[in-house]
Amino acid sequence: AYYEQSLALEEQHPTPNLAASYLNIGLVYRTAGYPEKAKAHYLKSLAVETGYTPQTKLHEAVSLSSLYLDEGVPQMALSYADTALWVARQLHSDEGIGRSHSLKAQGWLAQGLFEAAISGADSALYYLPQGEPRYNAYICKAEALAMQGQLEKAEQLLLQEAPPQDTALSLSLRRDALQQLYQILKKAGDPAGSLRYLELLKVAEDSLNARASKQELTRRLVQFEAERKEKEIQRLEQQALIKDL
Repeated sequence: AYYEQSLALEEQHPTPNLAASYLNIGLVYRTAGYPEKAKAHYLKSLAVETGYTPQTKLHEAVSLSSLYLDEGVPQMALSYADTALWVARQLHSDEGIGRSHSLKAQGWLAQGLFEAAISGADSALYYLPQGEPRYNAYICKAEALAMQGQLEKAEQLLLQEAPPQDTALSLSLRRDALQQLYQILKKAGDPAGSLRYLELLKVAEDSLNARASKQELTRRLVQFEAERKEKEIQRLEQQALIKDL
């Protein structure tokens, strides 16, 4: 809501923040599960011709590349990843360069170009610090190795780099890793091993679902409190009006 208010003012009186406001609204829509609305705002951000910063341009390209990967359109994802890589190099941003390589690796993986995906993931790992983007690159590399039949190497990679289980993000990454390990051992014909990872996968998913339920309850409580306060404000305003009359 605050981003929308800011955007309304910036559209009337253009400022260097206009592109960033479109981008931020898109990020909120993406997080909330509205990819089409997110894409529309990303593209509006990209269409702003003046006043934007290179950092905004980088975030636009990264966001669109990631969105197209989720939609299963790797060619568009690769195109925006190339844009992100070019901007990141101009900014001398190691993390931006790493994320761009990771997106390219995921795009190549989706196209079945496994050698290119492994090479792209290695390039990403060279630049990326610890965190979600780095672990996504590990998952991408492990999946490409598994698709080449290098199952043991893929399993070792994921086990070696498995994140801790203390946050929603690390749980989400761990779930993805366990899913990969389950598929790897299932493909390798190891029913006992695949069953073990399937059980761990269910534990991770249950933990994520519990967190999601708690977050939804919190959101509803906050919404209820906001509505209660709004009604109280209206009541006080009515009392003041009656008193004036």
